[in-house]
Amino acid sequence: MKRTINENWIMAVLCLLVVFQAVVLVSSRPKSAPATQPVISQQALAKLSFVPAKATIKKNESVSIDVILTPKNAMKLDGADVILTFNPQILQVMQVSTPKLFSFVSEKKEKEKEGKIYVTFLEEKSGGLLIKGQVKLLNLTIKGKVAGTSEISVLVAEEGPSTVITESETSRKLPFDYENFKLTVD
Repeated sequence: MKRTINENWIMAVLCLLVVFQAVVLVSSRPKSAPATQPVISQQALAKLSFVPAKATIKKNESVSIDVILTPKNAMKLDGADVILTFNPQILQVMQVSTPKLFSFVSEKKEKEKEGKIYVTFLEEKSGGLLIKGQVKLLNLTIKGKVAGTSEISVLVAEEGPSTVITESETSRKLPFDYENFKLTVD
């Protein structure tokens, strides 16, 4: 059966997704840290953080925050799986948007009611995506539902789904530091 160029492109993207997810599932997981403490390690090659790091809003108000990736040195990436967790009883994610940084981005929306956001970033061009400095991976618009305090945390787990950043050409999982976002709803 003869395939068109579009079918070949779709097959290539699907193959990349399968390989990327296999690497994510097979790779070892770092130990998770307490949600309230930033994780800082000596061998980390990058850092995931939120800008701003904290906010206070009134009930039914919203705030926009960015998830930032900052490499310690220039690096080439094949992609990243970013998983964020939050308390859906205190805050609601109104919108998730991503800049045109990676060539392919996929967001899994069905888990937001459970307090999880899944975003997969893949770079299709050979050699990966060169990151020289701080870049915005995504922007979240969140709304306070009830009074209380909640964090949006980067999920790093020993087993199961976890946030992963992969190096170009080797698909090696890169060690990274992270800080969480704190929201107070008055």
